[in-house]
Amino acid sequence: MKWRVLRVLLMLIVIFLFGTFSFSKTESISFFDAAYWTVITCTTVGYGDITPQTPLGKLVSIILVTCGLGIYGYAAASLGGLLIEGRVKSTLEEVFGLKKYEKRRHVVIIGWNPIAEEAANELTANGYDVVVVDESGEHVHEIRERGAVAVKGDALRETTLRNANAQDAAHVLIALNDDSRAVMATLLCKRLTSARVVACINSREHVELARHAGADEVVSAATFGGRLLASAAFEPSVAKFLNDVSTAAFGYDVAELSAADAVIGKTLAAFKEATGALVLAIRRGDELLMNPPLDTKIEKGDILVALGSREELERARTWQPP
Repeated sequence: MKWRVLRVLLMLIVIFLFGTFSFSKTESISFFDAAYWTVITCTTVGYGDITPQTPLGKLVSIILVTCGLGIYGYAAASLGGLLIEGRVKSTLEEVFGLKKYEKRRHVVIIGWNPIAEEAANELTANGYDVVVVDESGEHVHEIRERGAVAVKGDALRETTLRNANAQDAAHVLIALNDDSRAVMATLLCKRLTSARVVACINSREHVELARHAGADEVVSAATFGGRLLASAAFEPSVAKFLNDVSTAAFGYDVAELSAADAVIGKTLAAFKEATGALVLAIRRGDELLMNPPLDTKIEKGDILVALGSREELERARTWQPP
């Protein structure tokens, strides 16, 4: 493509210089007028105001009309074709999941199944850029309908993860159906990127294996699903609460908030009064403080797990106490 463009430009430059110098010498006119004559002759616009007067000038016009028109036509067709070809190629690559993702600080989901689908829906609903690695390539259209970008390829090939720009991602979520492949994908991701890697494991026996592979967090879908199923049977209100707060779609959400310097030393009661968000737990170092009292003071390095509406959580993120 590069040489094609250069060839077209070279032909245009040659015909332009030939016409300009020829008209300048044969008609005794300035280079600017000669360049003007060359352009309107090659493009067949017509002079209107001035025309070549000498036989040599008219010969130059004949040569430019004969050759120049063909060159200009070829140039227009070539450049237009390259533009259309580039757009069509880009569109086809995107449609079939072959286009390399260029953005940074996004979320990569490896695999496509009901768990990955729910994760993609939740992330896109919260405004995150999401790229899904679809190994089969059969779900590209479905992924795009959910507002995510699809990349087709083997999840265990570095080329595929680079096409998803996993090396510049903020988070990588692994949701493969096969636990052994999920563990291998975890190893590959930890070697390729510094992003936070979360692995979804189906069997409890493989949870520790995924942790040893380097996963920053391991989620056991079967374990959590089983507990929720039991709650639905005996404590349906608890199950409904957990189901509702696990997504922002119902208006309320549970979010993780890093304690800003401005809120250090403030009590949870003051935090609740100012923002409306309720702190359910505090992660302090390796310890998780569940249901902390309202007189608990926020310390440096605390991570607050808060419940609230989108507006309340947004106020909590930006709260600057007087």
